[in-house]
Amino acid sequence: MKTAALRLMVGILVFIMLIISAGCQKKSFDDGADETGKNLPPASFTLCYPVFGSAFGYTAVKGLDRVIEAVEKQIHKKLNLELKFEPISAVYFSNNVKTALHAGTIDAFIDFNGSAVYLEDFIQEGLIKDLTDIFPEYAPKLYSKFTSSDIEAVLINGRLYRVPSLSAMYTRLCFVVRSDIMDKYELPDIKTLDDFEKYLETVKEEEGSSWPLSFAPLQIPYLAQAYGYTLYIPYIVYDWHDPELKLLDWTRTPEYRQLLETIRRWRKNGYIVDITDPNYTGRPDSEIVELSRVKNGFINPLLDRVYPLNPDQYAKIGERKESIVFSNTSPVVERALMFLEWVQEKQENYDLLMHGIEGEDYVIEDGVMRNPMENNDYFYRDWTICGGQAFLNPEYMRPSNETPAVILEQYKQLVKSRFNQSAPLNGFHFNSSEELGKIYEEWREAFENFEKEYIYGESNKM
Repeated sequence: MKTAALRLMVGILVFIMLIISAGCQKKSFDDGADETGKNLPPASFTLCYPVFGSAFGYTAVKGLDRVIEAVEKQIHKKLNLELKFEPISAVYFSNNVKTALHAGTIDAFIDFNGSAVYLEDFIQEGLIKDLTDIFPEYAPKLYSKFTSSDIEAVLINGRLYRVPSLSAMYTRLCFVVRSDIMDKYELPDIKTLDDFEKYLETVKEEEGSSWPLSFAPLQIPYLAQAYGYTLYIPYIVYDWHDPELKLLDWTRTPEYRQLLETIRRWRKNGYIVDITDPNYTGRPDSEIVELSRVKNGFINPLLDRVYPLNPDQYAKIGERKESIVFSNTSPVVERALMFLEWVQEKQENYDLLMHGIEGEDYVIEDGVMRNPMENNDYFYRDWTICGGQAFLNPEYMRPSNETPAVILEQYKQLVKSRFNQSAPLNGFHFNSSEELGKIYEEWREAFENFEKEYIYGESNKM
């Protein structure tokens, strides 16, 4: 009897523990039955995204409403959530977003590189949601796609206030060249500007190229990476190896002068054709682009090999702005996080939000995604120029007309490498927009000096 009673008690305890364990599991889109949305009250999620005005040919993403309607049908049974994606002008974006947050008219916004949004200001005003605890709770599968370094890189004072993009978390310039020329002349792998100059010399002297390198003067600030600096804003940098990430005016460094000498030599030798010259047409035999730009493809289809600059150096990075930030007063943050997880859960979900409706917005032929439109309407292109960058995921990217498979696979591998696996990352932030405003003043003066020196051969400093 005692043995039987003991077994019964053990069984009851095990049963209770199983119930408790099930109740303590992290919430996820897959938890529960297929129609968990029946138990949820109807709700709406308003997400605003940046648009860049009629000068770019559009004021909102054409076809987005139609695509969002199709997405709603897919998530209705699970989330019972209405989606409202609203455009906000990228001009004065920070002010526009702040006004909407104060008014309580949006639940979240998509931040982007180049915006003047400084989350420290928003945090001080109590406008945005702290996601540190609820992100891993309500979107555990999405959260698990980020490494601890990914998350650490976007923390502010040890707290998480944004859902970062999965695409190109780490910035790095890349040389894009022709593999046929690299192989024909047995050129060494390109890691530095000196290596790249050997390629340019070969293309010009041996192949007779009329356009060895596509280049514009505005690209010069980004070449600070060649000397171990990360660009925060044009001409304002910090040293990769500086534990304090102290800001520097790059134009006052000896490396800046060294780079200008290199650029002058390239121009003198005919390696550079200025892409701003309206009289020149053709296809360049190389480009220097940011890693995030690699996935967009190149004007010359012969450019098929990508080399990251200084691949053996590990850089500390600053704030990654491509992300989604939530209002502190939104009542649907948890459900919205579950929606973000749904987008990244599988290929078909991602394709629907990012590429639109198959047969209407895209077709897949021989594994390549193509635009079926004969006109210039292309949902994916317009969406990724605007807010879609926040949803990009290299895992689900497909070869396309613009990005052949050989380039896309290299891009995916470079994103995985992250260039800083062995280095701790420190988030880099300003205390306020006023502090950054002072730095902008330094940048303006630096740019004026650069313009005189590079374009006119004059300088106030040198």
